[in-house]
Amino acid sequence: GYLPKDFLKRKLLILEERVGAEAADYQIRVLQSRQRLSQAVVVKDPATGKMHTRHFEVEGPIAYLETTTNSRINHENATRCFELHLDETEEQTRRIHQRQREGRMEGVRRRHNVEAVRRRHHNAQRLLQSVRIFVPYVSLLSFPSRWLRTRRDHERFLCLIEAAAFLHQHQRESGVVEEDGQQVAFIRASLDDYRLAYD
Repeated sequence: GYLPKDFLKRKLLILEERVGAEAADYQIRVLQSRQRLSQAVVVKDPATGKMHTRHFEVEGPIAYLETTTNSRINHENATRCFELHLDETEEQTRRIHQRQREGRMEGVRRRHNVEAVRRRHHNAQRLLQSVRIFVPYVSLLSFPSRWLRTRRDHERFLCLIEAAAFLHQHQRESGVVEEDGQQVAFIRASLDDYRLAYD
């Protein structure tokens, strides 16, 4: 069967291995860019056995995360995501080994702590309100323009500034503007949000 139209809407889609997502690359890119995926699929009617075309639609937006050990990813995908590289130093490996050993010593208590941290994160997310972000210094920003891909990279950079402000909304200046006769709340992005995005 196929998932309901809004099943992925405002969800985080995680693919734990890049290899498993290669067949769905195009669909994932469309969903990221257009925030909607529409596809005509030929299906067999179980009652009659006849083939017919059925139209399926999936709504976004989605957040998308995948992991891979491959150091190179598809160029089309790279313009739609941020690449985060792991710390592969020996010192980091020692810290991981130490944490794995501590986990065995802590047993049940560790599992309880993991659940407590998860609850705390979920509760923190519930404190975030849907609010617009205003970047007062946006006209002062510059960005490299020599390469075609910076058309998307620039947009991603601006989105990062907005995301940083959104996540820090309780530490940022807020206000209200009137738009089409309605009061619209907004958060004013600070230079700290720019620094976070730049870093």
